Amino acid sequence: MKTKLFLGLALIALVFLLGCAQEQKPAQNTQGNNNLAPEQWQDSEQGQDIAPPQLPETGAGDAGNPPAAGPETRGTNGTGTANGRGGELTQGQPVPGSNAPDTIVAKEYTVEITDTGYSPQKVTVKQGDTVKWVNNSSSENWPASAKHPTHEVYPGSSITKCGTAEESNIFDACRGLKAGESYSFTFNEKGMWAYHEHIAVKMFGQVVVE
Repeated sequence: MKTKLFLGLALIALVFLLGCAQEQKPAQNTQGNNNLAPEQWQDSEQGQDIAPPQLPETGAGDAGNPPAAGPETRGTNGTGTANGRGGELTQGQPVPGSNAPDTIVAKEYTVEITDTGYSPQKVTVKQGDTVKWVNNSSSENWPASAKHPTHEVYPGSSITKCGTAEESNIFDACRGLKAGESYSFTFNEKGMWAYHEHIAVKMFGQVVVE
């Protein structure tokens, strides 16, 4: 009888201990999930895997994590490149395809000398352009700066300089051009420059330099 009583008490004690152990497990899970959101508690209690909470990302200005240098970019103006820190520009070589000023190319204009006059009688050119007179008439023709007979209207010109070292710098053919011959002069002075035929003084023309 005593043996049965002892076994009964031991069985009761074992059941009690097992019950206490099972009650403590949910309490531990609940305590371990205090930092989880309510919708994650249910997942934890059902035995599903729970992703570990993510730590806040370190900002660009946090210590120990300097911001990465930005990509190299070209300035809009094509003269420098950014060094990757806030887009600061440093002086560099011009970028191909940039808006560099075009090189001005001097042009040459032709005036035909005919039996009836100069054609065209008035020609407009840019500073630095050249005018070429071609004699297609039946007689000699001597184009020169006004005014007859000194040829001194165009700056630096004078008939007295013909045959000297300065002849190439004056607006004056300094001789009669035969049929087929030509005379060229480059205009470096802006203005409206009248000229005439020196031999017969019957033909007149004008060169406008802009």
